[in-house]
Amino acid sequence: MAKSNSSKVCALICHLNVRLGLAICGILLGAFWSVIYIAVFKNWIALSASLLSVLFAFLTLYIYILQKCNIFESKLSPKTRYILMVFNAIFMIFSVVAFFMSIIFAIVLKQGVSVKDQFAFSDHSQNLWSTCTWFLILFKWTLQNTLILRFSLKSA
Repeated sequence: MAKSNSSKVCALICHLNVRLGLAICGILLGAFWSVIYIAVFKNWIALSASLLSVLFAFLTLYIYILQKCNIFESKLSPKTRYILMVFNAIFMIFSVVAFFMSIIFAIVLKQGVSVKDQFAFSDHSQNLWSTCTWFLILFKWTLQNTLILRFSLKSA
């Protein structure tokens, strides 16, 4: 039995509400950890990765709000969507490379994962395990944005 149009619309709205909630949680968590990296750990690399993640989470939230209001296609021209897609794809590749480089450098430097190990190297500890986590989250946002923009360009 086929679903009615109203149930499809309801499912879409529920799906978008969950996406909106997750984007907002990503923004709040990224902002919270950015403050922690400044105030406590002074981990500038993880700070920059978390702030980049927050920036792309804001872009995701903006795209979801445009989709929810049904003005995505009218607000963003195909050329703008293409530029955003390429921009996200470039940062997606950057985040994957940075993720693996952080892991490699953390292993080479024999860094530990615990909070105690955050302070073990110097006053300005650059623990790369937390940095690689934020690059993975950045990859998640950029991949998600790239796919959304790609599918919107295909349907246009």
